[in-house]
Amino acid sequence: DLNIVGNLTTDNQVNYVYCVNSSSVDQGVDDDNNSVKDIIDAVGATNKATLYFRHDPSSGQFTDYTVSSSLTIPSNFTLKFDSGARLEIASTNDVNIRGSIKAESGQQIFKYSSTGVVSFAGSTASRTFYPEWWGAVVDDGVDDLDAIQNAVDAIKTVADSPPTDNSGRSGILAFNNGSYKITGTINLTGSIIMKGTGMQLWKGTSLRQYATAGDDTPLIYINTDIESTTIIQDLSLEWYGTGTATSSGVDSGDGDNGITIIHGTGQNRAVIDRVRIAGKFYNAIQSDERLILNDVHVNNSLNNAVLLYSVNVDSASFTNCAFINIQKSGLVSNALIVHLFNQEMYQCGIDGLTDGMDYYGADIVHGFIYGGYFNNDYNEIRISSGLISGAKIEFAGHFTSLGDNDDGIGITVYDNGGTVETVTISGCTFWSSNGNDVYTNTGGNTTTIVEGCNLFAAGSGTPADAQDNYSIYQGPLSNQMIVTGNLINEGEVYFAGSKVNFSNNRVHSNDTARDTVTFAASTTGHVCIGNNITAGSGKYEIVIGSGAEVQLAGNVAEAISGYGRFNYSPAVITKTASYTVAAQETNNIFDNHGASTAVTFTLPPASKGLTYTFSVYTGGQYVYIKPASGDRIWYDTCAVDEKLGSQTAGDVITLTAMDGTYWFATSVVSKDGDFSDSVWVDSGL
Repeated sequence: DLNIVGNLTTDNQVNYVYCVNSSSVDQGVDDDNNSVKDIIDAVGATNKATLYFRHDPSSGQFTDYTVSSSLTIPSNFTLKFDSGARLEIASTNDVNIRGSIKAESGQQIFKYSSTGVVSFAGSTASRTFYPEWWGAVVDDGVDDLDAIQNAVDAIKTVADSPPTDNSGRSGILAFNNGSYKITGTINLTGSIIMKGTGMQLWKGTSLRQYATAGDDTPLIYINTDIESTTIIQDLSLEWYGTGTATSSGVDSGDGDNGITIIHGTGQNRAVIDRVRIAGKFYNAIQSDERLILNDVHVNNSLNNAVLLYSVNVDSASFTNCAFINIQKSGLVSNALIVHLFNQEMYQCGIDGLTDGMDYYGADIVHGFIYGGYFNNDYNEIRISSGLISGAKIEFAGHFTSLGDNDDGIGITVYDNGGTVETVTISGCTFWSSNGNDVYTNTGGNTTTIVEGCNLFAAGSGTPADAQDNYSIYQGPLSNQMIVTGNLINEGEVYFAGSKVNFSNNRVHSNDTARDTVTFAASTTGHVCIGNNITAGSGKYEIVIGSGAEVQLAGNVAEAISGYGRFNYSPAVITKTASYTVAAQETNNIFDNHGASTAVTFTLPPASKGLTYTFSVYTGGQYVYIKPASGDRIWYDTCAVDEKLGSQTAGDVITLTAMDGTYWFATSVVSKDGDFSDSVWVDSGL
């Protein structure tokens, strides 16, 4: 008489549906009154069967099926609940459910009236659970913390069976559309997937923190002693707390954070996927464990968007994340390996104290940033301390630093007592940094590479000191810098370290107070300057200090000055007004491209071996070559102190000093190839 109807299952077993009697005093005992225990004893643990918990509307909102004794429901049983039917655990004894559950996602099916709970240890069927099953109600303004925590604790028994090995199993806590009010912390202690219906502002799932600030109360706290993976997906975390979120420190995960992840005795990993964290949490995410972020959007955190503060974080990956209006840094990290793809860090550090992203402390090996948008008040990215090897920033866009004076730096690389080995900045775009676009000042065996970048309008603020407001600035401690294939517009470059390769760049500056490219007196070691184009209306285009061993090849510059030990290959130097040639500019080519009047080049005092080539590029305007006082050009009828000139486009002459007085024409090319009628003639005094 327990049988209602039989249904044929996929394995050709008859699945009988049995109505449970709600009037049984204790469903956990055999009372011969159709209790759960009666049905289990009658059916056994092999045949398929359904326990049907019906709701009698005449009994009120709920029909409760009370369990006081310890009860295990075998895996061959499916539990089916009418809306309004609940299994009440009324004592200290637990109920272990190993079969599957059929119930609506928004109905309550479990009620705890004592310390006993529902567990799913040994279950092979149940995978998805809802906080509503434990009594949560969306959008009702009532605290849902206990219901959510009870669901989490029950799901943990699925993932951790047997207790010391999760064997890759995870239960899913699925949230419905709407908001859940929370007045404390959801504690996650094992493998679990928390999944909402979306993180959109106008729909989806929102967990709202209403806790009192100052109690170090994170909304979600992850700490486990077994090897586990926690996934938080498709929902929003929002701050609705009272007071201002604070932190008493980072040890043990202190702070009114959105998510706090603690390193337990097991090796753990957290995956946060398609999650929005909004409002004034102290840190949106604070972790000392392995971390993966995909499509995470953080708005308005009081401190950092993400804080990775321990060497336990041996790897972290961020993809398509956006950190916006963060009071301090978008990302602060001393993780061993950090990979960032297509990040957006906008208006982080609005107090002007910190950075868009800060690598610090421990080792970073092959850290990688790909793509993204950075727009912050201080450093966009600061790489410092620890052992940093192979860090690469590639195709990141629009580094816009907004701080005053030197407070707006695109990328800062410095050792701060650690060892920075290799940092590559490739294909990035910098725009209007008030300080420097790229600043490096590291000791030791560091190599900093800047390649294929666009650097626009650095230094729009007033420099606080001489090292500010450069597109690229290499400090005196830096060693081995490679700058190649970059477009630098309305900005200058300054090198004060050692071993520089500056090649294939195009630099334009109109700053009349600064030289376009400077190699300071402190620059030492081998310096290669090749195939660059410098232009503008500033001072000298390339200025070289006294300490470097320089190789120049194929540069096009308006002027090159310097005092180093040079090994020159020809550079083309264009002048549209009269100019005094420096001895250090030997082996270069001078022309009058674009001149609208005569241009006189005054030679330096003759010194054996100095060689210069002069060309008429713009015909009809004279190019004059004038010796220093007391010297003589030995060509045509030139006398002492007389100059030589031509206005025929295409005429070229090379002059070499043979001693301390005489310049000889070692090569003369006339436009028509006829040396007899060369127009390079004596032009008088």
